[in-house]
Amino acid sequence: MGQTFDERFEFNQASQNQLIYDEHLVRYQLAQSLASGKRVLDVATGSGYGAKMLAEAGAVSVKAVDISQETIFKAKKNYNHKNIEFICDSAEGLSTIPNNSIDLVVSFETIEHLPNYNEYLKSLKRVLAPEGLVLISTPNKEVSKQKNPFHIKEFTRDELETILKQYFNKVRILNQYNGLASYIETGKETKGSLSSNGETIYFVALCGDKLPEELNGAASINPSALEHWQNNPGWKIVNWFYVLLVRAGIIKR
Repeated sequence: MGQTFDERFEFNQASQNQLIYDEHLVRYQLAQSLASGKRVLDVATGSGYGAKMLAEAGAVSVKAVDISQETIFKAKKNYNHKNIEFICDSAEGLSTIPNNSIDLVVSFETIEHLPNYNEYLKSLKRVLAPEGLVLISTPNKEVSKQKNPFHIKEFTRDELETILKQYFNKVRILNQYNGLASYIETGKETKGSLSSNGETIYFVALCGDKLPEELNGAASINPSALEHWQNNPGWKIVNWFYVLLVRAGIIKR
């Protein structure tokens, strides 16, 4: 079975045992930490769950933009909130958004889909208020190898930094990793640490004239995704062969 690419991620019960659930969730958790009291623009909002997360984090207003009218209709139905305005508009034009009217732009997994990403970045710059902040995420081309047929252009770190610096005075690129986690629940806040850095699967870029001096990382731990992975027939076969090779002395532990 070949790899599939779901470009309209649905934030629902069925998705919660998939790693992609946490890949999307953790980005919006990061954005939530910056949203309180801000006028927020969620570009390519998709199903709309992220816009609602931002509104619930204390955003003064959230304009949630998507190019698909059908998607906007569903998002408004499923994730409506008094502080969200769902708008049909293109990421490259943002014709419905006034100049200098947005304090925080959130645009996750968008730039790689656009035939004219320069117009997109120009529009993000145009709508951003002085000292506003832009958050952009995109796959790391050196890992993804541009395998997704829906992606027009993916970027290396250097390529992404170069293009973003053409539009924004300051750029900081964060790394998003995937990994297995083990945790102990006590009923209070759980402290964690990163035991090792894996491959950078996605970049999350912070752009603007003024960037936050301190920014906490974000993590999402998903036991059901681990269980789903462990119960995968292919993984069970690999694990069975591994046990046989260890018992035969071919692999030394």
